Amino acid sequence: MTGPLLAIIAAICFAGKAVLIRMAYASAPVDATTLVALRMAFSLPFCLFMLWWQGRGGSVVPLTRRDWVTMLWLGFIGYYIASFLDFWGLEYISAALERILLFTYPTLVVLISAALYGRSIRWREVSALLLTVAGTVVSFANDMRLTGSTSALWKGTALVLGSAICYAIFLIGSGRNVGRIGSLRFSALAISIASGFVLAQFFLLRPAKALGSLPTKIIGWD
Repeated sequence: MTGPLLAIIAAICFAGKAVLIRMAYASAPVDATTLVALRMAFSLPFCLFMLWWQGRGGSVVPLTRRDWVTMLWLGFIGYYIASFLDFWGLEYISAALERILLFTYPTLVVLISAALYGRSIRWREVSALLLTVAGTVVSFANDMRLTGSTSALWKGTALVLGSAICYAIFLIGSGRNVGRIGSLRFSALAISIASGFVLAQFFLLRPAKALGSLPTKIIGWD
């Protein structure tokens, strides 16, 4: 029961992330660039600690130049571009629609794998893909009926779907590398690399003091 229980907890946390992001947008005048930077600033120390923990005693396999290039690409596409597009999209659409759109990534993994590697798609999978698309269309139509700005809805939808595509590409690349590098080390390294891209973008576009003052604004101390 350990595996299913952990999967359920992960799904609950993953679903709740969008709600917290929307709450942050409602609580303070903040944009996606600043909010993603704040998220990475909090997570980076933990990732660096995990990398140090994994590397104690020199027991890990050294990364080759090809490994580093692969990790740079996966960190860029999976935890930088995908995260930024997701946070940006949530400026325009509801958390419920965003979760439904983002959870199309398994469908995208199947389609991309079929296109790139010639993986056959069975009829059972085709049925599941059609059901996923139908549910997404129904949810989008409901938000279209309720929204006050169709242009914002379309923009947010496009951004989150772009995030789902990037995450699907990341998962396909991860499957070919995570077993050899190690799941904990792989995740910590990918997030650390993405943090570098995110923080570089933030400091190029925003004053440094904005990142330090944001937490107090969100929780209402300022």
